Amino acid sequence: MNHVIIGNGAAGIAAAETIRKLDNSGEITIITAERYPAYSKCLLSDYLAGGYSDDLLYFRDKDFYSRNKIQIRFKHTVKDIDFSRKIVIATDLNHPGNQETEISYERLLIATGSKPVVPPIKGYRQVNPYYLNTLDDAKRIMKAAAQARDVLIIGAGFVGLEVAFNLRKRGLKVTLVDKAARILPAQLDETAASIITKALEAEGIRVCLGSGVTEAVPNRRLPWRSDTKGVILENGDFISADLLVIAVGSVPNLDFITPGTLRVNCGIVVNQQLMTSVADVYAAGDVIEFIDAVTGETGPAPIWPNAVLEGEYAAYNMAGIRRELDYLIAMQNAAEFREIPLISMGLVNASGPDVETFIEYRPAGGIYRKIIIKDNRIIGMIFLGDVCQSGVIGELMRKRIPVTAIKDKLLNLNFGYSQIANDF
Repeated sequence: MNHVIIGNGAAGIAAAETIRKLDNSGEITIITAERYPAYSKCLLSDYLAGGYSDDLLYFRDKDFYSRNKIQIRFKHTVKDIDFSRKIVIATDLNHPGNQETEISYERLLIATGSKPVVPPIKGYRQVNPYYLNTLDDAKRIMKAAAQARDVLIIGAGFVGLEVAFNLRKRGLKVTLVDKAARILPAQLDETAASIITKALEAEGIRVCLGSGVTEAVPNRRLPWRSDTKGVILENGDFISADLLVIAVGSVPNLDFITPGTLRVNCGIVVNQQLMTSVADVYAAGDVIEFIDAVTGETGPAPIWPNAVLEGEYAAYNMAGIRRELDYLIAMQNAAEFREIPLISMGLVNASGPDVETFIEYRPAGGIYRKIIIKDNRIIGMIFLGDVCQSGVIGELMRKRIPVTAIKDKLLNLNFGYSQIANDF
């Protein structure tokens, strides 16, 4: 069997490894637009702080491809897919003139991940903004940071916060701007957001919330400086910056998919076997939409553990072994801000007469833990400062296990798998 995988990230590598375990003789080809072995995008923001070598980012060694008999085509950008002929049409950036090449497949996996959202900010191109999506992006930001003094980050999501903390570690003056009234409004409640905001400010990061950016200005005269670039906020304030980083979210990377050839909504539509609407074509990772265990709705689930799981399930089905993936938790994030660990999952701001909320808050220790239950199932959790037992709570959510008999014990320090072993 000839397997072709577009994408060298979490989903693509998980799929390639699994296929090779199931089929020792089949062909596996990975196509990637990048020039690096598989690396963790989750570590890119830490990379910005300095002290990281490229090798520390790689989650597979450089011999991984040859050892697993995988043909890896670096610096190949996919231009189109001819589904009728089972051909991937790619541009070879290694070849003078960027020669096009055709790569045939019997089974295809699309695992191209996501790309940054470009917000509708007037004049943003004139100030040369940066995004953090690839290792080359991180290298460009680091090079610019070496010549910068003031950094402005648009977007107070997880990427924006992590970039802010790590560029601040380099001694830069950092300002964080977001239109929302608080940081991470979908992932944190007011209490948790306040704890993280205070940590940002304690680090010397200026946080400007409740007013979005309307315009980027390449050159504005100020009393103390004549060539200042920056942005104008909705409230009229001007914030100067030598370096502008935009981190307002991401969307599935579908640029090479011809409209009408593949069923796409917010992401590529797949069934529980990770099959797309086209025969012998599968998809996994940030590029797809899947069933959310909490809401029951279908949508993107752009999280590393989800991508790995999807890649593995897709691989089984590509190898002819039927496997069905039931649910994923779309809204889940893990991070650490100023040595404060955080895990957030599900609907953390749910409320109403049919919603139960259990909270443990120890302000002196900086610990805040919250579990939200509806219809006898956990639908949301925030573990901040102490993430012990978060794994078992997350599994209860994903498997939609009723917790009526144990709900009063969920936040106990000794709560664990042993108390619910029969449910797994």
